[in-house]
Amino acid sequence: MNQLPDIESGRPAKEVTSQLGKFEWFEKGYMPHQTTNKTTITASGTPATLVLTSGNCTDITIFSTGDIVLIEETDQMAFVSAKNTTQVVLTHIDGVSNLVLLQTEGGYLKIIGSRVTEYDGVRGGSRSGEVVLENYLTIFSDSIASTGRYQAGKNWTDGVDHPALVAQKIEEMKLQAERYFLFAPVKGYATSGNYRTSWGHGFLGRISSNVNSYSPTLDEDTFDAHLQEVFAQGGSRKLHMCGSGQLTELNKFLKARYELNPSPVTNIYGVNLKEYVTPFGIVDIVWNPVMDGKFTNYGFT
Repeated sequence: MNQLPDIESGRPAKEVTSQLGKFEWFEKGYMPHQTTNKTTITASGTPATLVLTSGNCTDITIFSTGDIVLIEETDQMAFVSAKNTTQVVLTHIDGVSNLVLLQTEGGYLKIIGSRVTEYDGVRGGSRSGEVVLENYLTIFSDSIASTGRYQAGKNWTDGVDHPALVAQKIEEMKLQAERYFLFAPVKGYATSGNYRTSWGHGFLGRISSNVNSYSPTLDEDTFDAHLQEVFAQGGSRKLHMCGSGQLTELNKFLKARYELNPSPVTNIYGVNLKEYVTPFGIVDIVWNPVMDGKFTNYGFT
């Protein structure tokens, strides 16, 4: 992995290792610009303001004093007139009009600018740079061993083929590791006396917004909405890895919309969706047979 420079000193970042089985790395990302309300928020005071707390707002840490905030539910513009560690106060952009209550849970509060006068100095900017992420080491201790009987069977009898057994066991070990890195939902460690064990999370533990699961059916509008969210960041070409159940549902999109007209003698019939084209970009569809059980209906983009 390439070392990223420290955003303040410009020096290369050091690799972070730990004898306790924990490792960290840096990933680039934009600072969050919006959050949502979790409950109804009543406007109060003169003029009426909205007070955001961790109890009624998903994340108040994204706001700074002077931020201009668009309240999407009411289309009102406000600014952050006061902030401390426990609350953020939103006041109407003109400073005298009243804000109205927020009734719908999940409405977006979007930072769109800063409220300053021509005599104000430069605002103190929010720290922007790499985000430190972490995981724990997962040890796979499976091994391959064979007895002299298998060796003798290879050389002197028509018994089980020894190289084939070794190859089969290697494949089983690879599949086990792949299942872990896909489905492990949590990371952590435990100690017993002088011994320590650690386990890292997989896709389910790291990916939240770009995973979907639908049962028993998946409709086109729902899948399009998922991809619209995925394409909000990153490039215009994505990979969607899914189980057999979800792949079947995706292929039904074509069967439902297009009529198949086979010739009188048909040797090939059906559809095989490889790419999904959206206004935002192209998605390559890949089936992963390891995604079985309930994960046949899952997809990672």
